Amino acid sequence: MGDARWAGSARTQPRTLVRMNLSLVFQVLFTVVFVLSVVLALYCVFTIHKNPHVSQTEKLMWLLLTLALPIFGPIAWISKMRMEKKYAQRQATHRGYRAPDTAADSD
Repeated sequence: MGDARWAGSARTQPRTLVRMNLSLVFQVLFTVVFVLSVVLALYCVFTIHKNPHVSQTEKLMWLLLTLALPIFGPIAWISKMRMEKKYAQRQATHRGYRAPDTAADSD
């Protein structure tokens, strides 16, 4: 009778270890995602505050969005900053160029 009890527990032991390992993996994954989202939100809060090209009202809106949606808000802010940076670089390369339409309008 004792042998049957040990044999049964030997069969279920690997399943228990797999469940514990998956549980541990999910806990670690959740912790990493949580810490990264907090760090990303704090980074965005500081960059929003330091940005001189954004009005106070826009800063408040972005701060609320970043704090309310700690993953999607910072992603939106970073993508906005990247697009503005690319636009500014594009404008800097074409600074001396004037379109024919705008030259006639300014006279």
